Amino acid sequence: MTVDARQIWPDQPLWLIEGMTTDWEQHEMWVDVDGRRVDIRPVSEIVVDGITAASCSIDTSMGGVDLSLVLARGATAAGLFTTNACASPSAVRGREAIVDGRVDVLAIVSKNANVATPTAEADTDALVGAIADEFAVAPGNVLLSCTGVIGQRLPIEDVVAAVPAARRALAPRGLAAVSHGILTTDRRPKMVAAKVGGVTIAGIVKGAGMIEPRMATMLAYIFTDAAIEPDLLRSCFHDAVGKTLNALTIDSDTSTSDTAVMVATGARELPESDVTLFRHAVLGVCAALARAVVSDAEGATKTLEVNVTGGPTTRACEAVARQIANSPLVKAAANGNDPNWGRIVMALGKPGAFGHDHVVDMSALRIALMGVTTYDCGRQVEYERGAVAIRMRDSPTVTIDVDLGVTSHRAKIWGCDLSEEYVRFNSVYTT
Repeated sequence: MTVDARQIWPDQPLWLIEGMTTDWEQHEMWVDVDGRRVDIRPVSEIVVDGITAASCSIDTSMGGVDLSLVLARGATAAGLFTTNACASPSAVRGREAIVDGRVDVLAIVSKNANVATPTAEADTDALVGAIADEFAVAPGNVLLSCTGVIGQRLPIEDVVAAVPAARRALAPRGLAAVSHGILTTDRRPKMVAAKVGGVTIAGIVKGAGMIEPRMATMLAYIFTDAAIEPDLLRSCFHDAVGKTLNALTIDSDTSTSDTAVMVATGARELPESDVTLFRHAVLGVCAALARAVVSDAEGATKTLEVNVTGGPTTRACEAVARQIANSPLVKAAANGNDPNWGRIVMALGKPGAFGHDHVVDMSALRIALMGVTTYDCGRQVEYERGAVAIRMRDSPTVTIDVDLGVTSHRAKIWGCDLSEEYVRFNSVYTT
């Protein structure tokens, strides 16, 4: 194995080389199962058998929006949606539509979230109905997502009028256009792909702020041409999302519109001997997309990787890791390359999701920053602060490892630092 490679999870055959760059497109990621290697690569275009797609920009008197369509007639699908109590009508409807595990058309409106307006539900129904009519499919097999500014009415007449033109633009290589069309504040599109035998797995994602999924992430879509049973697809997707897209945080804010969907067209056979490799490749695609989001987050200069072990449950480990990654003080220290591990102690000890039942045994606690132990079972460890600060400065990822010393449970959360640029950007978002 390459000396610079590291395993992302101890129990998963997924490997990563970052080098010295913060650019996720320059990182190398692959799956290795019994000597069979599958590379997870950033791509600029991709073809998935059974899928055509297109995206178009619409100028309206209420501002520009983008409409993207992905046609996958008769596809098997699995999905996860926001847990925000102010969820968009499209997310609520999508959660209901995905229950039967089938989808014909994905539709994405970008730059307008279609949330918290008097006509949001009616506009959702009108657009879904127009798309269903255009493609002669059941409305329940149209999955709509909307993302963008909250509280501004969707220019529904203009969007509906654009549906026929978007349909005429559908093309086998259209997913690349969709990866651009779904963007809002992202710095660039994010698209990755992998091959397992003759089967393709491709993924696109948008999101750079308002990210604390607790279910999936912003808008993420995984496409494969594999012939796969709905239960297996759902299992692969949900497992992958739990470790990756659901393990992100940028600013602790859960979007009203979060949606993650996996679609399988069934155009290519997936041999039984490739199922395990396929499952790991789906995890790899989702991991690459997750890391792309935190690398390109609003104002970010560093990725945060928080690993917590030893909590009473896996869920408790995840909650502690999320508290650390979400701490403004920890994030600011990462931005300034300050190895202030005391802020980690503060963050992991906050009641947070635990209420007042959260107890940390300081005599069992261990903390490491950039691989250097700073606190060990009740005693501060002498270490070269300047050397750790240099490691933080020179690495694209700041790693924080916490062992609560109780069990073998573990969890990983990815986040980013907090910069002045993030504050500047979000202080004038709609003005």
